[in-house]
Amino acid sequence: MKILMFLLALGIIPFSSARAEEIKTLQVIAAELAIDVKAVLNKENQQSVRIGLFSPRGAALGDANAGLAICAALEKELGNTANPEATFEISGYFLFIEAPKDTRIKLISVKPELTNTKSGETVKAFLPKELVIGGNTDIARILGVSGRVPSEKEGVQVPYTERNQEIQKIHKQPTTFIHGEDKSLISSGPDSLYDVQILVGPSPDSMSPRPAREIALKFQENI
Repeated sequence: MKILMFLLALGIIPFSSARAEEIKTLQVIAAELAIDVKAVLNKENQQSVRIGLFSPRGAALGDANAGLAICAALEKELGNTANPEATFEISGYFLFIEAPKDTRIKLISVKPELTNTKSGETVKAFLPKELVIGGNTDIARILGVSGRVPSEKEGVQVPYTERNQEIQKIHKQPTTFIHGEDKSLISSGPDSLYDVQILVGPSPDSMSPRPAREIALKFQENI
């Protein structure tokens, strides 16, 4: 550890690389949560667990519907332990929070809860570790950002903090770009990889583009 800190001080190892171990993806968080859940199920003599809903909390998340993504990741890690008919249910909520060590960075904090659905009581033996999603790609998907936030620009990797702040910016101020000869193509910006076009007509063989209007549109791209 002392050697690492010395190299950091000299600038031989960039700080972003040193903190990479602290940045966890959604799937890593789901794997850790699955381990904790299975341990409690074993103590409580339960063979399986039902996966409930994970809902967003706070104005910063708005109408984010990524709770289903959390459920899907958890189901993958639980495997055969997941059962919709189980007595115990794992559910919870998630928030968009400031990073404790650097308020310029925002992360997704997941707060799970294990419930006995027969008694309605929270399973007290369930004490999960702190679950924080720090992977920028996962954060962007959970927020449903409108626009591109590439991890590389001109072959150079974008620093973690810079990309995180760009995600925050796009989340707060989503953009819409309407273009094409008939103004029917919709994307998030001039450099967008994808467009959306609405076709209208009496049958699939007789369709024509419908010009788009400047309304509150959000367009999520490959991130």
